[in-house]
Amino acid sequence: MLHRVIDYNPSILLPNSLTREALTALNAADRECILVGHSHDRRDIVGLLTQAKLLQHIATVQDWENYSVEAIAIHEFTICPESELSNPIKLSKFVESSPLTHLLIADEQDKIIGVLLVKHLQQILNINQEVEETFINRLDAEIELQQLLQQKLHTSYTQTNALLGAMSDIVLVIDLETDNLKIELPNPNLSNDAIADFLNQTLELFYDSAYSEWFVGQVKLALKEQNTIEFEYTLLDNGNIAWFVASISPVSEHSVIWVARNISDRKQADAELAKLSLVASKTDNLVVISDRYGAIEWINESFIKTTQYTLAEVRGRKPGNFLQGALTDRETVEKMRQAIQDRVPFQGEILNYRKDGKLYWLALSINPIFDDRGELTNFIAIESDITQRKQSEQEVFKALNKEKELSQLKSDFITIASHEFRTPLTVIMAAAKLLKYYDDRLSQEQKQQQLDRLLRGCDRILRLLEDILILGKADAGKIEFNPAFIDLELFCEELLAELRLSDGDRHDFLFTYQGKPHQKVSIDEHLLHHILSNLLANALKYSPLHREIELDLQICDRQAIFKIRDRGIGIPPEDMQHLFEAFHRAKNANNIQGTGLGLAIVKRAVDLHSGTISVESKVGEGTTFTAIVPF
Repeated sequence: MLHRVIDYNPSILLPNSLTREALTALNAADRECILVGHSHDRRDIVGLLTQAKLLQHIATVQDWENYSVEAIAIHEFTICPESELSNPIKLSKFVESSPLTHLLIADEQDKIIGVLLVKHLQQILNINQEVEETFINRLDAEIELQQLLQQKLHTSYTQTNALLGAMSDIVLVIDLETDNLKIELPNPNLSNDAIADFLNQTLELFYDSAYSEWFVGQVKLALKEQNTIEFEYTLLDNGNIAWFVASISPVSEHSVIWVARNISDRKQADAELAKLSLVASKTDNLVVISDRYGAIEWINESFIKTTQYTLAEVRGRKPGNFLQGALTDRETVEKMRQAIQDRVPFQGEILNYRKDGKLYWLALSINPIFDDRGELTNFIAIESDITQRKQSEQEVFKALNKEKELSQLKSDFITIASHEFRTPLTVIMAAAKLLKYYDDRLSQEQKQQQLDRLLRGCDRILRLLEDILILGKADAGKIEFNPAFIDLELFCEELLAELRLSDGDRHDFLFTYQGKPHQKVSIDEHLLHHILSNLLANALKYSPLHREIELDLQICDRQAIFKIRDRGIGIPPEDMQHLFEAFHRAKNANNIQGTGLGLAIVKRAVDLHSGTISVESKVGEGTTFTAIVPF
């Protein structure tokens, strides 16, 4: 409760800071005081400026804002060691001896770590007094309930040990004012004869001389330090060793309250846990033991080797707070969290992160542990590293997907090729039959037309075969990358001249260039021809007659940036993600001749240059491809 009212992050101002800065700091931090000094070191603190002191200064001094905080600070203050916060007697003395409104809290290195309002301390001390009175009242009631048992107890050594073994909590008020150690029960008003036998007796009544001397020594140590001390000790209980944990708290200069609890069951559980830890430390599986709230208490060596975290780094932390990351499946995490909350076993697989950020897969089984009373005490997680298995599964999955893609490509190829080959072959066959059977009836002009049809059909088949061969080589990694210095400006002009000739002035071409005149750069000319010719051919194919086709070239920062822009039919948004896949065609291009290979070839040629290609398009308004080729 005391720690809730301590300001563990006190603000500090240099001594030469002005009072207006202090007012700003107090308002911003919403605090009642500020330290004045050069650091939080106890030796560097020269004063304490409270809100009340500052307001008094503002109200009584003109030009108040230009005073230094050191001039108006309180230079007398009380410092309380952090170790004495748990001692109500010493805290009470601090309250009584300090006329100030604040206490400074210092750690073992004399660093000021907090500020405590004395009024809050007084309130807590009053509350603690009320709690103590309530405790004594409850203790009185428990003593009354134990009267029948205590009536049958004798004051012998064996009977007293039996009493200690039967009670889980033992409370004794011990007074060392005289040479003889005396024991008094907390409620002096009880008149039962058996209880009266315990009053004003020495410890030799209960223990032999060795034990009683040791007990006296512990009491004297607590009285000397005027501080609560805690320790563990053992007693013989009907021939068996009983473990106790005790705390001795001074209540005056010569008396203490001794509270002891039998922890034999806990010690036995600790021993069993130690055996379990020994077994768990020898297994290749990762073993994690956590408390009832999921905070780690123990890990084995396999956990340390796999995660790279030591026990000191993870003790008291929940595994999910440092092992899970962005790629961890949220649904699995939620199922595991729900199982832990419901106190039921959980089994599953999860992707975790090591300390160095690397990923690993675990198959884990988490089981709740209950004591004899059915109370949850711990969780034990047994985990197996299945990273290698998961990687193998992913490789198999990739292979299956690749096989599926190849199967789909074969199917698409058969569909496209059969259609694309059938059309020119039909044209070739028809022209050949006309020339064969009607040669004597055809004029020279008609014969030339049929020969042109034959040539166009053959050219179309050759181009289709070339595209298929190029794509196959690219996917097999067999296309050679042979960069050489070429004049890109001249290359683009010559390519556009060829297209104008083949297009027959059905479209308008516009070429713009930014860079040094006729600059030569190192690029694979053959692959670049595939990139630009396919992109420009598509622009012509999908643009209405006499619409403008633009080719922009910019050379800067050791890269060539090509933009091919048309005012054609555009590409639907749903087709954009599949645009560079082989044999894929947009749904609004089904009635236009094409194989769906051109853009796939463009993408592979750009990739061979370690470049990038992007597209912007709007249906009915046109498309712009941007290819960036480094050199």
